[in-house]
Amino acid sequence: MRLIHTSTGRFQTIEDPRSVRYAVLSHVWAKENDRFFPEPSLQDVQDIQAEHDAEPHDTRTSIISRLPEKVRRFCETAAKYHFELAWGDSFCIDTTSSSELSEAINSMFDWYRYARLCCVYLSDVTPSSNTADLDRPGSLFRTSRWFKRGWTLQELLAPTSLFFFSAEWTVLGSKHTLAPLIEQITGIPLDFLTLQRSLETSSVACRMSWAKDRETTREEDEAYSLMGIFGVKIVTAYGEGRYAFIRLQEEILRTIPDQTIFAWGLSTSNPRFLFDRPEEHWLQPDMLQNLFKVKVSSSSQYLFASSPRDFRHSSHIVTAPWSDVLAVRPTYTITPYGIRTRLPVVAVHVEDPQMNAPSSIALLACRAVNQGEEQYLALILRPQHSRTRKLFDCFVGTNVGMLKDFMRSIDLNASAMDSTFAEQYYRTVWLSKSQWEACSVLSQVAEVYIPHRPALAVYNMQRDADSHAILYSLPAHNHPDGFELRVSKASEDLLAMSGYRTTPFTDSHRL
Repeated sequence: MRLIHTSTGRFQTIEDPRSVRYAVLSHVWAKENDRFFPEPSLQDVQDIQAEHDAEPHDTRTSIISRLPEKVRRFCETAAKYHFELAWGDSFCIDTTSSSELSEAINSMFDWYRYARLCCVYLSDVTPSSNTADLDRPGSLFRTSRWFKRGWTLQELLAPTSLFFFSAEWTVLGSKHTLAPLIEQITGIPLDFLTLQRSLETSSVACRMSWAKDRETTREEDEAYSLMGIFGVKIVTAYGEGRYAFIRLQEEILRTIPDQTIFAWGLSTSNPRFLFDRPEEHWLQPDMLQNLFKVKVSSSSQYLFASSPRDFRHSSHIVTAPWSDVLAVRPTYTITPYGIRTRLPVVAVHVEDPQMNAPSSIALLACRAVNQGEEQYLALILRPQHSRTRKLFDCFVGTNVGMLKDFMRSIDLNASAMDSTFAEQYYRTVWLSKSQWEACSVLSQVAEVYIPHRPALAVYNMQRDADSHAILYSLPAHNHPDGFELRVSKASEDLLAMSGYRTTPFTDSHRL
C-alpha cells in the first residue's frame, strides 16, 4: 500500500496497513468541465516531486504546496487531525499497472476499514453551520453525487470514523452524528452505519438492495465495488461487462450460506394456488407452454440477477434457518447445465381453468414480515423444455394470470413465439406461515439444474444489441395502422453496395 506523507509530500510503501495510522480520502472523481478535472494521477504527483528535487534547495517551495488543490487540501486536513500518512485512490494507485490495480480493488474495503479517519469530500455541497440545513428536503447534502456512486457505498460502510467535508473543506458532520439522515438517503439501517451490527448479519438480498440506485463508470465496477461488502474476492477483468456481476454472485454462493441471493424480481402472493405432494413427473409446462405453444422467455428466468437493481424490492428479506426447510445443508455445484442443487419442491394447481399458473415451487430459506404477518418465500419453477420426464432442468418463474389477458398478445397462428409479459412474469411466491407449514409437510427434495446466467452467446447478443441492430421498427406517430422503418447509416452503406438506395422519409412513404 502506497501512502503519502502529509508534511513532506513523499510516498511511503507499507506492507500491512494495520501497522500505521493513516487517513483516507473518499470522493467522487471529477467529470470534464468540473472544478478538479482531471483528477491527479500517481505519475502527476511523482512529476511534481521530481520538479521539486530538481530546483535549488534554497529557493524551492514545499511539495505539498505544489500539489493539485484537492490533494493538497486533503493532506492539510489530515495533518490538522494529526495524521502523518494519508491515502487517496486517484494519486496513490498506479493505474497503469494491471497487477497493482487488481490488488488495490481487492484490498480497497480493508484499506478503508483499517483507516483511523475517512475524509469524505463533497465537492457539490456548500458549507453549512447546522445539521438542519443538511436535513432539509432537496438539500445539497441529500442530493450529493457521492450518495449515488457505486464505489462510495463501501467507503461509507467500512470506516469506523468518517467525517463529511464541504466543497470548502469545512466539517459538515460525521457518519455517527448524521446517521439518521444518511439512513433516509441511502436506505441503509442505522445500526449498520454506526457499526452496532456487522455486515455479515445482513442478508445478501438486503446488502444488494443498498446498491440498487448507485452508478459506476465501468459496468464491471458494479460488481467489483461490492466485493468487500460481501467479504469475497474475484479476479478483475475489465472488458467482461456485466458478466462480472454473475461471477460475483457465483463467489457469494460459494462463500455465504444465504438463499436470499435468489430473492429478486417480481413476487406474487396468489391466494388461488393450491398445493399438493409432487408426483413422479412433478415438473410440467404451464398452459401457455402446453396448450398454446408459447415459448415463454424472460431475463428474469435465471437464478442470478443481472444487476443490483434487480434487488430493489428485496431489502426486507432475511434468511430463515436452513433447517426449517431442509434436513441437510443445501449445497450448489456450478455445471455447464446450470447450478445443480437439491430443493424441497411442492406441486401447484389452480381450480380456475382460465388461469395460467406454475406446476411447482421450491421452498427457500427466506422470510419477511409484511404488515405484521410473517411470510416465507418459494421459487417458481418452470421446465426448460417439454421433455421433462426425470430431467428436472428448470427455469425460474413464469407468467401468472388469466389466459384472456395473455391472449390479446399472442398470435394463435404462430407455432411458437417468444413472450415476456414482463409485468406478469413472477419469479417467486410469498406463502403465509400456515401455507409454509403445510408445504413443508407436502414437499419432496429433488435434484434440479437451474441456469444461473444466459449462455455467453445470448449474453453478448443482449449486451451488444444496440450496436448490432440494423433494422428496427417503431409505431408510426399518429398513424396506428402503419409503422416506421429506420435504417442505420451502416445498413445504408451495405445496401448501396448491393445496388439499393434509400430516400429521406416523408409522409408519402408511410405504409
